[in-house]
Amino acid sequence: MPLLRLFIDICLLRATPQQLPAAPFLRSLALFAYVASGLLALTPGEGVVRASGMVAVDTLVMLALLVAALRWRGHPARFEQTASALFGTGALLGLLLLPVLALGGAGDGGVALAFPLWLTLFLWGLVVTAHILRHALELPLAGGMLAAVAYFVVSLLLIDLLFPRVA
Repeated sequence: MPLLRLFIDICLLRATPQQLPAAPFLRSLALFAYVASGLLALTPGEGVVRASGMVAVDTLVMLALLVAALRWRGHPARFEQTASALFGTGALLGLLLLPVLALGGAGDGGVALAFPLWLTLFLWGLVVTAHILRHALELPLAGGMLAAVAYFVVSLLLIDLLFPRVA
């Protein structure tokens, strides 16, 4: 429970990735939770194969950009904590997204209510990612936000390129 509380505190911007243990097991557990929450959120709308591919691409982009950024900033030793923070908070936010997606599938009234909730979670996810990257990379808040948006854009473009929507 203390680790779950720490992930919640990171989502609330009250804790930093440096407060997590630098443990490969924690990173692996957080990665599993991140992938599972992504599959739970995406599979109903995208199907198992497409959702699996989308989650895999997103995860690989996150890892590749994280490794590159940490090396560029001279902090490769922060990988375990930063990856754990990104995956753990991503999993928590992904779980919060599940009822919003269910609400969006409940007809016109649900869609009207779900969109502002989805947008709020999306923007909060960007802020949380920026918070984590800011601390891990020793950047100002604007730099963390730029890094978070860059990750999101690269991930989205690659997913769209590799898994285009069929009209």
